[in-house]
Amino acid sequence: MTALLLLCGCAGESYPGLTYDRVMSPDIINEESGKTGDRGIEIELYIAPDSFVMGSPTRGTGPFVVPDTTRRDSNHYESTKFHVFAFRASPDDQGPLVYSPDYRRRSNDPTDEKMNCLIDNSVDFNMGLPAQLDKNRSGRLHFLRLDMENDSSVHYNMKTGNIGYNFFAFCYDDFKPSDANTSRTGDGICYNIEIDGTRDLMYGSAPRITPEVLDYLISKDNLQIDEEQRNNIINNSYYTNYAAWHGVRPYVQLHHALTRLRFQAFPADETCDSVTIESIEVECRNQAHLWVVRPRLEQIGITFDPEYNFVSLMDPHPSQNPDSIGKLQYVPLRTETNTVTWKPEFAGHDWKENPPTPIGGDLLVSTDSVYRMRLTYRQTLRNKDPKTGLNIVNKHTATYDLYAPKVDESFDPKLQRHMYLPGHTYHINIGVYGLRTIVVNTGMVGWEQGEDIPPNDEDEFDGNK
Repeated sequence: MTALLLLCGCAGESYPGLTYDRVMSPDIINEESGKTGDRGIEIELYIAPDSFVMGSPTRGTGPFVVPDTTRRDSNHYESTKFHVFAFRASPDDQGPLVYSPDYRRRSNDPTDEKMNCLIDNSVDFNMGLPAQLDKNRSGRLHFLRLDMENDSSVHYNMKTGNIGYNFFAFCYDDFKPSDANTSRTGDGICYNIEIDGTRDLMYGSAPRITPEVLDYLISKDNLQIDEEQRNNIINNSYYTNYAAWHGVRPYVQLHHALTRLRFQAFPADETCDSVTIESIEVECRNQAHLWVVRPRLEQIGITFDPEYNFVSLMDPHPSQNPDSIGKLQYVPLRTETNTVTWKPEFAGHDWKENPPTPIGGDLLVSTDSVYRMRLTYRQTLRNKDPKTGLNIVNKHTATYDLYAPKVDESFDPKLQRHMYLPGHTYHINIGVYGLRTIVVNTGMVGWEQGEDIPPNDEDEFDGNK
């Protein structure tokens, strides 16, 4: 799925001069502003309502909407922080002002005559300028000051003239860039990240201004641009003071980098309530390199290291930390909620037709064609321990190979195989039996489910004696 990040300009009084405020906050400083009395165009950012919605491939999926206030996506929508960068356009495109940018240069560097960087975090070399969504659900992103709570406004620089800029953005919940995990070189900005299963990851950039892109923006925003102005904007190909003066707004398309797995347990026989799921783990590639800024826009993206490790499904709960109100904290699965109940009316039905019980939160993992799942559960037997008089309880661990559903919407044409695709939601369905081993099934909303998957191996299963 993709999302759109809108950076729009409000007309100033003196094209082509655009300015910052001299000192808006310690993290936003521009030495050139204040030399004229002209106020430039403020950079505003908007993000589309579907930004936090990961799709379930379905037939006839309708338009996405802003997350409902009752859903878990709501807190995510309001609390996510973005990192924003803007750098000069690189020489893969034509134009006399196109230049090989140096991504080590800072937005507040008075010695940078080439004006390589328009937006970054001028205090922390490893970070972009932070921004957060407006809670009124307008979709607007606000730049944040160092305290990460109050807004800052940002304006174009008087000196940028017709220099074309690229805009980049990414978000990875609670990620803290540091010297240890950040590589900011002349060639780009890359972060080494760990996938822990609880955090969403999105990245993106604004496209070049091609005739098709500009025609779309003119139509969408009802811009009044004549043929000469249109040609000037297209000939530059990127986002400039001139384009902003004429209302051209760069949209940054955000892409989900990870796959979302949702687990649900189904009652499969009349003794299913003797089973309690204790933990679920999925083996995936959990170390990655995220390029958020590169000379060529198609070079940004994520690559995963080849090593596999298990990540655990967790339970999300509202944080009790006063500094994290509205956020979720993740704890190990609560076993008291991980049981299913059999009802007489379920008899004679396929277990997948019975009502499911959600297990844990969402598990966000690297894309792949198959996952290995490790399921640990305990089984309460009818037999009693002669010493304690209590029912005997056995613990079992089983592994399952979960292949991507073989449906058209899950086929990757580049790899020529079915994949768990990024930005999509897949259901892992667990059929809970008390008298025999648990089976698993994978599927997507709106599509026929695949065949049941038995375990690869399991410790000795006693049955519910």
